Amino acid sequence: MTDTRTTDTDTTPTTQTTSAASSVAGTLQNGTTAVQDAVTPMVDKARTFARERPYATAALVGTIALAVINTLRGKRA
Repeated sequence: MTDTRTTDTDTTPTTQTTSAASSVAGTLQNGTTAVQDAVTPMVDKARTFARERPYATAALVGTIALAVINTLRGKRA
């Protein structure tokens, strides 16, 4: 038996897949940059607050920790 199939190299699925993956990667990179631009000022404010008010920061962290523990206390794995 002979193989009568032909191959077309101009529209290979790998080229299309690579193009789509590249497009998605570019979109994700742009989205990541936007998130970093939005979050960075908030992180800087939180860091400044923590440096200026260490006791208030400790109280806030303790309160959040207790809230998380109480939320998870009644759950069964």
